[in-house]
Amino acid sequence: RGWGRLRRADPALASPARLLAFAAACVGLAAALIWPLPEWSQTLLAMRSGQKVLVAMLVPILFWLACPIHLVTWGIRRHARRLLLGA
Repeated sequence: RGWGRLRRADPALASPARLLAFAAACVGLAAALIWPLPEWSQTLLAMRSGQKVLVAMLVPILFWLACPIHLVTWGIRRHARRLLLGA
């Protein structure tokens, strides 16, 4: 929702590459924390290493590339956005 609204307001900030980086970061974080990876990391060293690589090396870079503050602020309602940005 926020990406679509930002795309109409300023297409330079809402590039498809940023949306892809944000989606990949969310999927990577979910894969590291929700998928059976945490259960397997108790017994398999490779799974624990994969989990640490996702959480510590891949996801932060993707979030940094996505710069999601623009997407988040444009995704909330106008009144709440004005209150948030005014503070």
